Amino acid sequence: MTNEQKAIELSKDRELLRQRILVAIAATGKNIPKRGWKYDYVNRCMTNGGFVAQWNVRPYPHRPTSDRNQQTNNGSVTILEMAIMLDPFSVAITKETH
Repeated sequence: MTNEQKAIELSKDRELLRQRILVAIAATGKNIPKRGWKYDYVNRCMTNGGFVAQWNVRPYPHRPTSDRNQQTNNGSVTILEMAIMLDPFSVAITKETH
């Protein structure tokens, strides 16, 4: 089984995926909240106020693998900080953290 296939298998297990995202959150810097995250299995992410922790097979799944787009057996989690615009139905991504 390839690393990509292993990552996809991990994403099919609700609890393993949740744990993978939580491990990534715990490994981030001080400015990312560590508690109060809400799990969204369908969208493979967790949210907490102004942050989204998004799981993907690799950092840029639509691009081929490379040094900057490595494939691991547990996928990649990107944490995004959001800002709410004046329109309450509009959300903009303001900062990406890895």
